[in-house]
Amino acid sequence: MFTFREPSNNLLEPRHVSNFLSKEEIQTIFNNLKTISFEQGQTDSNEKYNLRSSQVKWIPFSKEWEWLYGKLYFLISQVNNDFFKLNLNDINENIQYTEYSYEYKGEYGWHTDVGTQYPPSHRKISVTIQISDPSEYEGGHLQLFSSKYNENAEQEGIPPFLQNSPKALGTATIFPSFIPHRVTPIVKGIRKSLVLWVGGTPFR
Repeated sequence: MFTFREPSNNLLEPRHVSNFLSKEEIQTIFNNLKTISFEQGQTDSNEKYNLRSSQVKWIPFSKEWEWLYGKLYFLISQVNNDFFKLNLNDINENIQYTEYSYEYKGEYGWHTDVGTQYPPSHRKISVTIQISDPSEYEGGHLQLFSSKYNENAEQEGIPPFLQNSPKALGTATIFPSFIPHRVTPIVKGIRKSLVLWVGGTPFR
């Protein structure tokens, strides 16, 4: 006869950490980003569907950015050990700085971060950090599916098993990379964020 134990993890509930980055750290990031060029955000999907409208910069693995990579990896490891319990290897992709601007109708439609090619197929955990003040833009909600019932869903105008990620400056949102999510269209200003993925051996 089988016996069943209470699950020790919940892979369908995103986690949020407020004040992960301070205002001073965010200003340092903006100062150091000035020397890095923008490029158009890309997806692993068929571009005829126009899922994404954004501009990105790729933050290199360098002495200048070592503190940020270290801080992010510590955060992801801690959250994973406490909640998700996935087998992770290491960071093998650069941090992505992303802007969604009203000027070009910035948005990112429903997608997952697990694609069909390496490295996306090895991604296991995604993290997004808010580095623009919520007063600087409107729209641009990071929305994620969740197993947790959202009691505020009706007033937020979304289905009950969707979450709007907190917009507070410096907030980190951590979630398994296979969870569907999107950035809703910007209706004013510019949304700025950092994104990183941590990989591991493929699911089996």
